[in-house]
Amino acid sequence: EHSFPTRRSSDLIHTSTSTKVVIIKPEDFDEATVISDNLKSRKIIVINTTALEPRTGQRLLDFVGGVCYALGGDLQQVEKGVYIISPSNIEVNNELKNELSSKGIFNWNK
Repeated sequence: EHSFPTRRSSDLIHTSTSTKVVIIKPEDFDEATVISDNLKSRKIIVINTTALEPRTGQRLLDFVGGVCYALGGDLQQVEKGVYIISPSNIEVNNELKNELSSKGIFNWNK
């Protein structure tokens, strides 16, 4: 079992599709703009909201969900508090989820 430190928006993981994946564990609502900017840059974003107060986490997801909708992207819940947001040009299928999972991306420090 792998243990990964909290990742910041500067941490990128390259998938076999050469698409960049940004992993963010926001600590406050202000990081919603960082997430949105990454989506505008056509990156896949994995967000872990478990460190946020439930109300703040919901606000952040509402904001990011609106940006995602406006850009034609997709937002999927992977597990409780963990979401994948993808731009309109990328479909997140089970194969990509499995690849990310095999790289330990969903093994978060609780």
